[in-house]
Amino acid sequence: MSLAPLLRLLRLLRRFWRTQQPRPWPRPWPWSGWMAMVLAALLVGILSSWPLLREPVLAVGAIAEQDYRAPASAQVIDRAALKARRSDLGVRTVVHVIDGHQNLVLVEALEQSLRELGRSIVTDDLAVPPIDLSQEELEDQQQLQGDARRAWEQEVLKAQQRMLAQGLVASISEQSLRSAAQQQLFTLPEPQQQVGAKLLVRSLLGQTNLRPDPDLTRQLAEKLLNQNIEVIEVKAGDLIVSRGEQINSRQLDLLDHFNFVPRRLQLEDWAWSFGEAVLGSWLVVQGARRWNPRLQPQHGLALLLAMALVQGVKLWLRAAVSPLAVLVPPTFLLAEVMGTGA
Repeated sequence: MSLAPLLRLLRLLRRFWRTQQPRPWPRPWPWSGWMAMVLAALLVGILSSWPLLREPVLAVGAIAEQDYRAPASAQVIDRAALKARRSDLGVRTVVHVIDGHQNLVLVEALEQSLRELGRSIVTDDLAVPPIDLSQEELEDQQQLQGDARRAWEQEVLKAQQRMLAQGLVASISEQSLRSAAQQQLFTLPEPQQQVGAKLLVRSLLGQTNLRPDPDLTRQLAEKLLNQNIEVIEVKAGDLIVSRGEQINSRQLDLLDHFNFVPRRLQLEDWAWSFGEAVLGSWLVVQGARRWNPRLQPQHGLALLLAMALVQGVKLWLRAAVSPLAVLVPPTFLLAEVMGTGA
């Protein structure tokens, strides 16, 4: 495998490093601190590349060379089904919350339309109304003056607030939005109700006051994922797979659970994975020192141990854990280490 791409990447990183804003030179660390960093980086490398040290010989679609029976009763997570479910939830599950700033924008748009309407109904003003009015609606608006007009405008604004509090999606049809607006203004006389509904449709059609919340989305996805985890039940003595039969994903999960799957070393792939993990750990520590010159060895050690913990949890729980669940804590730790004292 050629080293040219790696060398080009290192040159680009070096060039980027030099273009950064100068900062105070990091305090030198004692040799004991660097030794701790080296050991922690090696631990991260070993845990990251551990699956390649024990690469399974059997795979889905392989032919069983003998009969395999369950030595004990067990319930094993169906990893293929769990992976498919996680992928499906990741696409479909999005939690939205009300965007207060967008609410203010939509309220301002409605207030502007109300002001334009008020100016346009004055008989000696040639301003064009913001909405189309029938003759009956125009005459009713011209008669609506003073306190009565201000009360009507407040009713329209309150109706918009109630609609925004329920959440507004941009894809709602004009007919559905008009019907909802009329329901909010049902206490008003017919002409005033129709004009108010037209103003609400004009200010809200094609707009949304919702924004996705990544944290709530992650929590909901984890909750849904853990509610109905598919398991494969097997009793002691049950036949898992017969000799000469093609192994499917469920059978492979059972064989792996009972340690029937032989392992072998993938030396080249393991060496690359190990080297990438160690190099990545070194770059993380150096980057943290670059942005926080007062970083102490114990801070870098905590960061690398958090990375090692993530890899350990992934190895231990396998498909039962979401990558987001184990990546969030070290991400917060990295932000804290690089942000404090910078």
